[in-house]
Amino acid sequence: MPTKMPPSKILAAYAWRRSSSGTAESQFQTPGGPTASEADILNQEPALNLSLAGHLLLPVIIFVVSLLSIDFSHFSNFIGTLWPANAIILIALLRHRRNLSNYGSILLGGAAAIALANLMAGNNLAVSATQAVANIAEVAIVSAFLSIFKIGASNLTTFRNLLIFIVVAGGVAPLISAIISAAASGSEHGIPWVAVWRNRYPSHALGMIIVAPFLISVTSNAWQALHMRQRLGEATAVLALIIAIGTCASYFRPILFVIPPAILFATVRFGLIGATVATFVTALIASGFVNMGIGQPVLSQSVLSERILALQVLLAITSFWSLPTAALLTERDRLLDVLSHANSQLTAESERKSHLVIGLRRHLSMAEENERLRLSHELHDQAGQSLIAAILELNQIDSLISDAARERLHSVRKKMEEMGKTLHRITWELRPPSIDELGLRRALGSYLADWGEQCGTEVDFHCDDPRLDEVPNEVATAIYRVVQEGLTNVVKHAGQPSSVSVVIWRVDATLHVIIEDNGCGFDVGAATAKSANHRGLGLDGMRERLALIGGTLEIESALGAGTTIFARITLDGQRSSA
Repeated sequence: MPTKMPPSKILAAYAWRRSSSGTAESQFQTPGGPTASEADILNQEPALNLSLAGHLLLPVIIFVVSLLSIDFSHFSNFIGTLWPANAIILIALLRHRRNLSNYGSILLGGAAAIALANLMAGNNLAVSATQAVANIAEVAIVSAFLSIFKIGASNLTTFRNLLIFIVVAGGVAPLISAIISAAASGSEHGIPWVAVWRNRYPSHALGMIIVAPFLISVTSNAWQALHMRQRLGEATAVLALIIAIGTCASYFRPILFVIPPAILFATVRFGLIGATVATFVTALIASGFVNMGIGQPVLSQSVLSERILALQVLLAITSFWSLPTAALLTERDRLLDVLSHANSQLTAESERKSHLVIGLRRHLSMAEENERLRLSHELHDQAGQSLIAAILELNQIDSLISDAARERLHSVRKKMEEMGKTLHRITWELRPPSIDELGLRRALGSYLADWGEQCGTEVDFHCDDPRLDEVPNEVATAIYRVVQEGLTNVVKHAGQPSSVSVVIWRVDATLHVIIEDNGCGFDVGAATAKSANHRGLGLDGMRERLALIGGTLEIESALGAGTTIFARITLDGQRSSA
């Protein structure tokens, strides 16, 4: 069932509403689908059905506007500056669904309203009918061209479409309608039709190119994108500025040069709405003052028709630069919105994939630790036990052999004992059981003590975090491996330092681990460049392991000044609870 408009919303013919299906139709979408950006809001322009109130009141509006325009021209010997009635009819067509009921009512009602206004102004029936036909023909020509170029209410204000509209509505269509209208008026009043045409043509052209974009802008949902309710004070101030400058320019001609910057300011601040409103208000003020002979004329001609023509030229020039400029700025904003949305989508997708990669790496790390634990148990339970059994068997054989063979047996047993120690060390390095049995703090202390004894280096271990053993196994294992890799780097690259220190403390939810030595140090920049090809210092592996648990790694070092490794791990609520 067609959507009906209540009487209080008769001007919704030029206002944004939802379609009869109750959904807003988006015509401007990114490759990823419709967005919630302001660019989409600007393009949700559903067509409407005209209600019964609209069928009745729209002709009344056109009649009132037409009669006021004709009466206003009486101040200037029936010479009008602009004719807005045709723009109202055109926008009504663009804002409504294309069917016989809507278009028939708008065109016939508009024609009747214009004819009646002419009759009320003193024209005879034939001239009034001719004027109505000429105006409807102008609207029909513009509507046909817009249909050919697929231009509607939602996209008329784009740069390309606006230029097409200016050429058609400001050039082609008024040319034909003005000839018909001038011939009828000239014949009735005995005036050369060319003289009448010279006034009718610019007034109809200006009416279209000034009033139509104004109505499209102020009745679109672009108000939502501009957040006009929040900017009501600014909008009022800009409008007051335009009115003040237009009024002063009517009395002091040098102020005319302030009008373009004022319109440009309104354009920059409010886009196409600012440009159309500023141009429309300027046209109304200038037309009123010039037609009624108030203030200084734009030019010093004594003939009123020439002064009005000068004003029309000024208004045309203003429209020709302000409206396309506003359209370009609006399109730029729409493109920026689309690019911003696309960038947000790419960022979100990148973060999603990054989280996926981190999750996979974390899973692989956990799988690696589980495999280490399995190998450690297998080496301890099977190979280790078999090796111990073999040593015990050798001890039993010791009393059964001669002295010469006993020496060889002792040599074999010694080698097997060394193999046992090596096997125990490998098992311990794969997965130190002390992490699971004793906790991270004591496991690190035990490892550092053994490492210092093996390397002959003084090791200082300090930990003031009483809750270190409460961190999850994933974090504990990562800290242990980072310390282990850091000390391995000390052995490989520090050049036999005399002291090494490991410090662990917690600040709020951040766990800090510092590994420091007084060795030979190295060039951090050169090492970073080298790690792009191969991981000579194991720093990349440490960074990757920390990144899996939300940690970071920093290195400070210089040749001859030792090395300090800073590891920081942020513990969220889930991690900090064991």
